[in-house]
Amino acid sequence: MEQGPEYENFNPEFELKKGKEAGEEKTKRTIEQQREMARKISLIARIFSRQYDMDVLPSNMWGCGLDEKTNEVAARYCQGEIADIDGLDAKLFKPRVITYDRSSLEKEREDAIIGKMRHEVGHAKNSDYRLLLKGMKFAKDQGYLPTSWTEIANAIEDPWVNNIEIADSETVRQKINTLYEQWKEDTTKLIGSQPVTHQLSLNIINYWLTGESIPTLKNEDVLKVFKEIEPSLEKLFSAKTPAENFKTIKEEVWDKYKALEKKAIGDEEMKKMMEAAAKDLIKQLSGGEQGDEQQQGEGEGGLLQKIKEKLGGKSKSQKEEDELLDSLSGQIGSKTKKDIRDSLKKQVDEQKEEKGETKEGEEEKPEPKEEGLSGGSLRKDIDLDKLPQELKDQLRELIDKKLPSELRSELNRQAKSELDRKQAELLNKQLPDFIKMKRDKKSGQYIPEFQTPDKNEVDNTKKEVDDLVEQSTSQEAEETERQARQIEEQKIREREEAERLRQEREMEKYGFKPEETEDYQKFKELENAMRSQVENFIKILDKYLPKKEEYKYAGEFHTGKKIDFKKLTKKVPVGKSDFFQRREIKESTEAKLYVTLVIDNSGSMSGQKMAESLKTAIFFARVLKRFEIPFAIKFFGDHVERAKEFDEDYDDPRKRIKPKIVTLSDASGQHTDISEPLLMTETEMAQAKREFSGSSGAIFVISDGGANRGRVGDELKNYIEQLQKTYMINAFGLGAGAANELKGYFGEQNTVAVDDFQELPNEAFKVLRVALERILKRLRKI
Repeated sequence: MEQGPEYENFNPEFELKKGKEAGEEKTKRTIEQQREMARKISLIARIFSRQYDMDVLPSNMWGCGLDEKTNEVAARYCQGEIADIDGLDAKLFKPRVITYDRSSLEKEREDAIIGKMRHEVGHAKNSDYRLLLKGMKFAKDQGYLPTSWTEIANAIEDPWVNNIEIADSETVRQKINTLYEQWKEDTTKLIGSQPVTHQLSLNIINYWLTGESIPTLKNEDVLKVFKEIEPSLEKLFSAKTPAENFKTIKEEVWDKYKALEKKAIGDEEMKKMMEAAAKDLIKQLSGGEQGDEQQQGEGEGGLLQKIKEKLGGKSKSQKEEDELLDSLSGQIGSKTKKDIRDSLKKQVDEQKEEKGETKEGEEEKPEPKEEGLSGGSLRKDIDLDKLPQELKDQLRELIDKKLPSELRSELNRQAKSELDRKQAELLNKQLPDFIKMKRDKKSGQYIPEFQTPDKNEVDNTKKEVDDLVEQSTSQEAEETERQARQIEEQKIREREEAERLRQEREMEKYGFKPEETEDYQKFKELENAMRSQVENFIKILDKYLPKKEEYKYAGEFHTGKKIDFKKLTKKVPVGKSDFFQRREIKESTEAKLYVTLVIDNSGSMSGQKMAESLKTAIFFARVLKRFEIPFAIKFFGDHVERAKEFDEDYDDPRKRIKPKIVTLSDASGQHTDISEPLLMTETEMAQAKREFSGSSGAIFVISDGGANRGRVGDELKNYIEQLQKTYMINAFGLGAGAANELKGYFGEQNTVAVDDFQELPNEAFKVLRVALERILKRLRKI
């Protein structure tokens, strides 16, 4: 089989861990071939993980191993005995061992073996298991199940790791999509029978895979929560670090998601009620009662037993379980019991029909294995969405209003425990093999236990690997290492080429010429620094944005300025005269404002002053373009340079506005002439007011000193005061001395002192918000 590129052309994030393998070789490998494969994947794991002391050991499973102290730390942290997990040694949560299944070397395809190794390496490189514990502790402290946090965190972690591993290869993406075919089929069939918390998790993964919700997902509560968190998913899937995702889940997802836990516990309560009804019916059948029940005989009893099994396992105390079911059974009326049995029987019949089970008297067919991306992670359960709404309402009313309080509390406790068990069972089939959710004896809740390899086994397998390496010649080892290094180097070259092409396309889009790479990179650095703030600013500014008034005509009046001819032909024959239209005023989406930003380009503005001024210019440009507010950008020093005019599109590459913002901000001026850019702006705004009557103008000046050319002193002050009668003019003084000088020209209330230059963009935002609010109030008085 061809080597080299195959190493990165296969990376199944959800590769089957049990049951059906991705594929087998036509013939089994010899012992020598298996040894060669073991040595190869050991080198691959160390190179791709960038941990050259990583132990890669044969075992009976694929997985990672952590320090043996981690289990103790995890339990103590979740129980509150350790307050700050961030202060602990990071090595406790960093996998130091990757294990592989010995049987894979014998018969599995090479690309599948390499893919599984890349999967484990991906988690070893990117996952932060401290954050998993922090999230579970956060949920527990709020009174929620730690497994509920793990559900939502794991549903986001897997697509995130997937995206990192497949970022540079469409081939890898296609292979992963193929692996999901069986997963999609199983999920589509069984989605409704899962706890609603798990339904949301499955839908998140399906959304990452297809861009759509699962077509058979009908639960309105799940769909509502998914719609609320959908805007955050792309950010989660493309985050740079696990810490970013932890913060986003905590701040944007958790408060919406945790409502589903309460819904899931309520569902488990209803299932307990249904189990109580089924238990009572089983007793009736086994007691030999006469009538219709007797005629159904053992076959129906077997059916109800199947129902009981499908409703879930046993609690920690069978006696408590039976006592609760007996107590609940006594609260359920006979008609409701019959309705429950009929509904459950219908679902079991549907499941038997879907599986192609035989009818009575026919030869029993073996039940097919449920195999999915995690070896059959979905469990069959009662689908409450298929129950008649009337029956669900009866059960809910019985639980909420008619059960004695003590019985209600016990039902809630057992339902919460059952949901915890189900979620842990599902997570154990989805999480990496070295993490298992196990019930904590003190709290009774499930917490993660990190599997650590047995020391004797590690020592033995290390010796096994060393023996394999010793049996290979030095030349062969060097060749394999050379091939692996070539793969890594090729991947780096491909990434660099992809980045180069992306940069070329964006430079062209931004209007930069090929030889202006340095200017482009400077602009991008400034733009990226403001990117995270712009959207938040836009949301806040939206309510302050003044709108222009426009006119529309509304129909069905007896008098008016205009006749509605469509209504005329219909109403005149029947003697009606309400076919006139009257003119009404409405707000348009077009802003009633012009803005000019004027930036000092004298020599004293070099360095951080100019960098923060350009960030402010980029912020203004993005926000004002978003609201379609005409704006201009000018630089002044010895003379005025125009970077953008009112009527120019900021994003038009032909205008080369972005390159001009960089090249014109060279801080080369020997003088500071404030009056010249103001004179130009006054002329331009006067023209704008003639074209759009009633428009207002705002001018923002950024400078680090007073004027020393053109109009200066009182002459400049009087000129600015005259302008301020017509336009809103504000200045930003970079430094205390500059602010005092500018206050003499623009007035103290119109000047902002910026001592910390990094705060300039934030200060500019505040002033722009106030300016828009003032203009809006002024327009409302007209």
